[in-house]
Amino acid sequence: MKRFLIVGLVLFSAVFFFSCGNALMELSENGGGGSSSGGDNIPDNTPTTVSDGLTSGLPLTYIDTNDQLKAMLGDPKPHFYILRGNGVPNRTFTIDMSASQTFSGGVLTGWYKDETPTGNKLTKIQSESGKSLFTQMHGATVSWLKFEATIDVTKSGPDTVGIDYQHAGIVAGLATNTKFERVSVSGTVVIDDFSWPQTVPVLVVKKVYTGGIVGKTEGMATFQNCSGKGVTVSVSTSGSSSVTEAYAGGIAGQLATGTFVSTPVTETVVTASGAPDTYAGGYAGAVSVSASVYDSAPVPVGITVTAETAYTNGNAYAGGVAGETSGTFGPNWLSGSIDVTAKVTSSTGDAYAGGIVGKTASALSHNWLSGSIDVTAASSTASSTTGEAYAGGIAGLSGGTIGESFVFSPYSVKGVNASVEAADSVAAAGGIAGKTEGTISKSYAVVSVVNASAADASTTPPSSPYGAIAGGIAGIGGASIDNTFADTKVDARINSNTNSVPVYAGGIVGYLLNTCSVQNSYAAGSVLAHTDTNNTVFAGGIVGYSAMTDTAVVAANSVAFQGYIGTDGTMNRVIGAYSSGGSLSNNYAYENMTKYSEGSPIGAGGSADANGANISRSAFSAGTGLSSWDSSIWGFSSGSYPYLQGIFPH
Repeated sequence: MKRFLIVGLVLFSAVFFFSCGNALMELSENGGGGSSSGGDNIPDNTPTTVSDGLTSGLPLTYIDTNDQLKAMLGDPKPHFYILRGNGVPNRTFTIDMSASQTFSGGVLTGWYKDETPTGNKLTKIQSESGKSLFTQMHGATVSWLKFEATIDVTKSGPDTVGIDYQHAGIVAGLATNTKFERVSVSGTVVIDDFSWPQTVPVLVVKKVYTGGIVGKTEGMATFQNCSGKGVTVSVSTSGSSSVTEAYAGGIAGQLATGTFVSTPVTETVVTASGAPDTYAGGYAGAVSVSASVYDSAPVPVGITVTAETAYTNGNAYAGGVAGETSGTFGPNWLSGSIDVTAKVTSSTGDAYAGGIVGKTASALSHNWLSGSIDVTAASSTASSTTGEAYAGGIAGLSGGTIGESFVFSPYSVKGVNASVEAADSVAAAGGIAGKTEGTISKSYAVVSVVNASAADASTTPPSSPYGAIAGGIAGIGGASIDNTFADTKVDARINSNTNSVPVYAGGIVGYLLNTCSVQNSYAAGSVLAHTDTNNTVFAGGIVGYSAMTDTAVVAANSVAFQGYIGTDGTMNRVIGAYSSGGSLSNNYAYENMTKYSEGSPIGAGGSADANGANISRSAFSAGTGLSSWDSSIWGFSSGSYPYLQGIFPH
C-alpha cells in the first residue's frame, strides 16, 4: 500500500520550553526527592524521545516512592524526572492530590535506567483524588507513562477555573506548548454539576473543556504514540444556565494546534450535552487551527461519540476525529468501529455529524475512514419549527474542498443517516459530505446505505433545498464534484407528505446548487426516493435534481451504473430533473437498469440527455473507462470497475 507523505506534521526532534512568568501558580519550595545530578550525567540509555539539548541543564531526579511523586508536584524548578519501577513490571504510583499543581518546563518519564518498558508495561500513575494530576502544564513533556483516574468535578470541584471557563483531563486541565509521547490513559472525566463552591465570587463559567488526556490546549501540542482505552469523557452543563459551550474529546476537549500521530482510541465513549452548543470528537471536541490523526497506516479505533443539545437555536457537532474544525484538517485515517451522533431536541437548531468531522470551514485533505460506521445527524423533536441535519461519511457540512478522501464501509449496519422532524427543515446525507460548499475531488464512498428522512411540513415549506436529500458522494453539492465514485444504497423519503416537501436522491449528489456540476464520476448500487402522497420527488443515477439556471455543465463524462432506481415522482437514469438551465454531455447508464418495485427496464436516451446512452457491464469493466478519463487519476484493470490511483482501499 502506498504511503502518503504528511505535510506540516510537527518535527519531534526539538521541543522548546519557555517560562510562563507570573501567570503560573505560586508553588511551594519543597524538593523533588530521590537522587539528582546535572543534565550532563543523564544515563546513557535516557529515552531517545528526549534529546540532550532538551535535558541539558535540567537536574535529574529519580522518583521511587509515592511521597517523592507528590513532592515533585510542589517543585518550582524544572527537572528531568524519571519514575523507576525497580524491576517491577507495570508498577503503580498512587497519589492523592490535595491541591492543584502546575508543571512547567520539566520532563516526566517512565523510561528509566536498565528498565525499558514496552507495550502495556508502562509505569502507572493512579490518582485517587478525582482531580487532574496537573492543573496546568507549560512547556513540559510527559512520556512512557500510563495514567488511570476518575476525574469527577461534581465531587472534587473544578480542576481549573479561568476567567470564564474551566477544564479537566486525566493528566492535565490546561496544557500550553506541551508534548505527550507514549502516554496511555484509562478512566473517566465527568463534569455534570456546577454547584461546587466558587472560589471567585464573580466567576461565570461560559465554556467547559473535558478530555481523556487534557481538557484544553493552547499553543502547540503533540500527542505521539499515545492511546486512550476504556475512557469515558462526559460533560453535561444542564446545571448551569451560564455555560454556552461544552467540549469533550477522547484525547483533548479542545486542540488549539497540533497533531495526533499513531494515537488510537478504543473502547472510548465521548459525550457532550446540556449547553446551547456542544462539541464532541473521538480525539477532540474542536480543533481551532490544524490537526491530523495519521502515521503511515490506519489508526485502529473503537469510539462512540455523541453531541446533543436541547437549547433553542442550539447546535450539536460530532465527529470521529473532531466535532468542529476551523483549519486545514488532515491527513486522518481511522479504521474500526465508529459510531457518531449529533442530535438536537429543541424547537430550532442544527446537527452536524461526520465520520471524521461534524462541521468544517476549511479544506479536508487525505481523510480516510474504513470499518463499521454509523454516522447520524438528527433534529428529532416533532414540534420543531425549523432545523437542519447534515451527516457525511467524512464531514457533515464542509465549507471548503475535500480531496483524495474515501469512506469504505460496505458492511456497516446503519451507514450514514440524516433525519429531521421539524416542519420546515432539511435533512441531507452523503457518503462523503452531507453538504459541501466547496469542491469534492478524487474521492469515493463505498457505504452500505446513505439515508435521509424528513417529516411532513405543517405548511408549504420555503424554497429548496429543503426536505430529505441524499447522495452517494454529497447530499447537497455547492461546487464541482469530479473524479469520484460511489457504491451505496441511496435512500431519501418523507411519509404522509401533504404539503409538497421535496425529496431528492442521486447516486453522486442529491441536490446540485446553481454553482455545482458533476464530471468524470460514476455511481453503482441503487437510488430510491419516496413519499406517500405527492410527486415532489426526484431520483437520478448521478444527480437527483439540478438547480442550475445558466448553461454551465450539470453532468458530463459520468456513468450511472445502478441495478435499479426508483421514485414515486420524477425519475431518470442520469438526472432526475432540471430547474431551468445547465447542460449534459457524454453520460452513460447501465443498459439493464430497472425501475424499483416494477422490475421494468428504464429506456435509454442519448449521451447528452437525462437518461444517458447505454453502457454494458462488460464495456464498463473492460479496463479502459471512458475515453475522457485521465489515466493519471484513474486506474483501469480488465474485469473490474475503474478505481482512483493511489487512494486505498479500492
